[in-house]
Amino acid sequence: MSNTQVLRPLTHKCRMVDQPKRADLMWTQSDFLALCEHMLNGNELHHFLIGWRHASTGKVRFAKARHKRADKRANWAWNTITGRGKSKTTIGFYPSNSQQMSTWAAIDFDAHDGNWERARRLSKATFDLLSNHPNIYLVLCTSGGGGFHPFILCAMCSQLGSGFFC
Repeated sequence: MSNTQVLRPLTHKCRMVDQPKRADLMWTQSDFLALCEHMLNGNELHHFLIGWRHASTGKVRFAKARHKRADKRANWAWNTITGRGKSKTTIGFYPSNSQQMSTWAAIDFDAHDGNWERARRLSKATFDLLSNHPNIYLVLCTSGGGGFHPFILCAMCSQLGSGFFC
């Protein structure tokens, strides 16, 4: 299955501004893993970020995975989303690969100043502006800082499709 075929149905379900929903209410586990595979950008399985909340401070921490595998960590992240994880964890991806290319981008609209409505308006305007482009797919989600992240996924430039997350 091409990435275009995988991304098209995924992204048409992903508008999360007006009614934020957890990922497992919008996607299947297979959908989520396909999205993680796409965002890995063709990098090796150990070239990604692991994330967790520090036990004493509660702050989110990220570090290079080094010896962990992205396919395994993506499953752990799914278990966190669905409430089945033993410990809460997340996964993050580097925006480029060894050829300095990418199949996705993200824009961060923060609300650190408490102006949630401004962040919402700007992210929605970005989403609306890009939503009719034939070769990109969008996921708009809330961020941990009270803002929004429009993720822009390019299926046409991708040559991934190895299927190792399935």
